[in-house]
Amino acid sequence: MLISWFRLDVTAAERPRFDTGMKLWSSLQEAEGFLGRLGGWDQEGRACVFTLWRDVGALRLFRRRQSAALLERTGLGPWFEGRMPGLIEVLLPIPGLCTTTASLLQRGRMLRMVSAQADPREELRILEEQASVWKPALSRSPGMLGAYFGSSMEEPGHYFGASIWASKEDLRRWSEEGYRACIEAARRVEFQPAREGLKVTLDPEWTVQRPSWNRQAAG
Repeated sequence: MLISWFRLDVTAAERPRFDTGMKLWSSLQEAEGFLGRLGGWDQEGRACVFTLWRDVGALRLFRRRQSAALLERTGLGPWFEGRMPGLIEVLLPIPGLCTTTASLLQRGRMLRMVSAQADPREELRILEEQASVWKPALSRSPGMLGAYFGSSMEEPGHYFGASIWASKEDLRRWSEEGYRACIEAARRVEFQPAREGLKVTLDPEWTVQRPSWNRQAAG
């Protein structure tokens, strides 16, 4: 699985236009290999867009065949054209309250993303720690819907954790309590993602799901 993500500067005057455009991306669901999209505004007022793809080939096919037409139709070209998203290869999915991606997309209200640098030669040990310490702690944390741990495809040794939450209060509790407990339990104390990280208030109207998931939800 692949995550592509953008963090964009949008002025206060441009926000209504940007917001309207983000609500017009329903045809994205027709892209081969598309798994879902979430987005909203972070704590610094930047627009963040987080998209799940089957693999990098699916993303490249979308950019080659459909991206230009979508940007023209939505009026979002000034923000997206000529910009490459950050690409994260998912190394470890972390289950939460949601058992399906459809449910995660529907219920997500906050997105937290953290990162840390480490020697890529230590990746196996890092993954072992993620699986033994961070994964169980996140999975049992109240309001944690689902999470992903992965590595940057552009910068070797740059690792990311992305988690989706049911509410701001659930995320606040994790940031203040759960994170600290994991740091204390982790063996590799030199590999520590930031406690605060990027916090995005998700806009449900920016969410795009695959058509099959929409039908399942309706049924």
